[in-house]
Amino acid sequence: MTRLIIDNREAILGSDFNIKMAFENPYFTKTSNYSLEIDIPMPINNHIFSNLNRMDVTKEKKIYPAKLYVDNRKILDGSAVLLSVENLLIKIQLIAGNAEFNFLTNDEVYIDELDLGSIQYYVPIKGTADDKSNIFSAENDYVLARVKIGDEIRNLFYFTKDNGFYITTRDNEWSYPQPYLRTIIRKIVELYGYSLGESYIESTWMRYLYIVSWFRKSRDGNNLKRCLPHWTLSEFFNKLEKFAGVITVVDENTKTVNLIDINTYFNNSLIYIKNIVDAYETKINNETIKEDITKGNTEYKLPAKTDNGYNRLHDDVIAASNSYVGESYQDILSTW
Repeated sequence: MTRLIIDNREAILGSDFNIKMAFENPYFTKTSNYSLEIDIPMPINNHIFSNLNRMDVTKEKKIYPAKLYVDNRKILDGSAVLLSVENLLIKIQLIAGNAEFNFLTNDEVYIDELDLGSIQYYVPIKGTADDKSNIFSAENDYVLARVKIGDEIRNLFYFTKDNGFYITTRDNEWSYPQPYLRTIIRKIVELYGYSLGESYIESTWMRYLYIVSWFRKSRDGNNLKRCLPHWTLSEFFNKLEKFAGVITVVDENTKTVNLIDINTYFNNSLIYIKNIVDAYETKINNETIKEDITKGNTEYKLPAKTDNGYNRLHDDVIAASNSYVGESYQDILSTW
């Protein structure tokens, strides 16, 4: 029995309903689970799509949460994408995991246009004692590293030791926080309703990478998008994967985005292949082969240091020459 739940409502499927699913490995294709085109009869499913099949209803791109069950086993937990609408039919596609994440982060979206919110950072006040971890700790979302803007060096902090605390000797109301790369990744993932799971970047030196920028709270409203280049989301993740050597794997059940080390991706994975079909198909072409390599006039000039010098001679040269077979190499040398 097949059950399709769309927007928390069960779809009424026809007696001839069938569905084709594709389950791909993101290691090779960067996508995962999706269906081919599915026909949903209307108006019997108005409880899901309302009167979307009517001519006078505005049609627009829409995504619905969806789950697919077969024989009481959940096959897919993701979204249903509206493809087309007809009078008595609505066509959708089911997507989940990497396929769903790829769809949401398509090429039409630029990272410097996303509302990534803000980061709360510490601004030292002259003469105030505090721990320097507020400025330099890797546990923060940022680092107040020195940055040159024009001819001026910003984030210049000078400290004097006083009873285990550090006291800055300069006001820094115009601080320029440099967000960590991992902060930007987490913010983007959370913006689309996911959480960041396993991250190879967090366990290596790359967790200390930060984005150099002249972003400033007082001027930019503390919006992180001002730190980023004009890249699409897909371009950002493609560059991230190549630079960090990771594979983006999305868990459709936990809604987590994982950045897995490409070199250890299969280390702890056991893959079981069931229902193997022992069959093959061969297509026979009866057309005459126009090219016959046995009738070609191609010759090869092989390196002179090999032992097949005799075989490199042209057949006509061999036929017109006298041959001598010596008992040894020294015999040949003395004869010639």
